[in-house]
Amino acid sequence: NPVTDSPSPQPFAEPSSQPTIALITSTPTRNLSVAPSKTPTPEPLTISPTKTTTSPPSSQPSIVLITPEPSTKQPTLKPSNQQRVSRVDDTTNAPSSTAPATESSLSTELYGFLINPATTNIPLKRFLEWSLLSDSDMVHATSNLGYDRKGWNKPGTNGVEAWSFHDLYENEMVGAQGLGIDDEMWDCHINHYDGYWWEDIEYYGYAQYFNELGWSAEAWDNGEHPETEDLYWDELTSKQQAAAAQLCWHRDLWNEESIPMWGE
Repeated sequence: NPVTDSPSPQPFAEPSSQPTIALITSTPTRNLSVAPSKTPTPEPLTISPTKTTTSPPSSQPSIVLITPEPSTKQPTLKPSNQQRVSRVDDTTNAPSSTAPATESSLSTELYGFLINPATTNIPLKRFLEWSLLSDSDMVHATSNLGYDRKGWNKPGTNGVEAWSFHDLYENEMVGAQGLGIDDEMWDCHINHYDGYWWEDIEYYGYAQYFNELGWSAEAWDNGEHPETEDLYWDELTSKQQAAAAQLCWHRDLWNEESIPMWGE
């Protein structure tokens, strides 16, 4: 029989000691992105503008009472019996930014009274005659604060002066500041603290002056004027004059004189 050679097996290469390198064709992938944070990204806040900057509620008495509309009654030169209502639209009650009248701030005594340092910080432009104001000052006075020549020259006759600085509208604050009048100047020299609630008058240490002039908490809240309100400056006692001076009154202001007549 013919001999048929069986096919010989294919030879295998000897295993090499060199590592086999495989060529890998990778599928394109998307760029890596940062894994989302567990903490959500806060939404941007949109803050609606308010008339005035408010302070957080505190345990101290406040000068703000919300809801009733302001009285339209013209204020008197001295504390009037008009209802003391805040024109601020916020819901937090914030006292005036004027520093409390404490032993440290009211130190020197006069007739037994602690001196109010606000009396020395005088808003000089406010007590110039209308004709002496610059054009820019007149713009602040008329456009922002509602003054005219007559109202400017007769302090106490413009309704805006019945409000404490804290209760002014934003444009009124801008006008006051444009005339160089800050909150401390306004509350003492312009408003004479008439826009304060009695609790705040006590808190800031001004009750000692009002008491000497015949005011009490009940009279203040009920608009019951003491006898001193009907007296001229020279009819007040020396001690009453000293008390009034700590509320930024002087003879011409108290007697409701027009600025051009001051000193005569």
